[in-house]
Amino acid sequence: MNLKRDPQTPEFQHRFWTRVTTNISYLSRATFGNIEVSVEALVKTSNMGVNGAGFMWLPVMRKVRVTPGFKQYVRKIGLVDYWNKFGWPELCRPVGDDDFMCD
Repeated sequence: MNLKRDPQTPEFQHRFWTRVTTNISYLSRATFGNIEVSVEALVKTSNMGVNGAGFMWLPVMRKVRVTPGFKQYVRKIGLVDYWNKFGWPELCRPVGDDDFMCD
């Protein structure tokens, strides 16, 4: 049995609740207008190995997606390289040779 995937283990429970609370943290900050702190929380999730990629496309995260911190985040996790190779998502597009913007 893989203990890291067993929901009954403390390790699994810790990782699960860390992900839940971190995702709620940056979503609530974006909702209430604290955009820069929301970006910091989003970056923190990737540093912790927590994938918040699904949440960053919610409408409430729009103001986050237009920040320099968001650009750094998606570059860091390799999304820009992926988009350049396989195509850009509906909410983002390349600008010039080495920049992009998201809505």
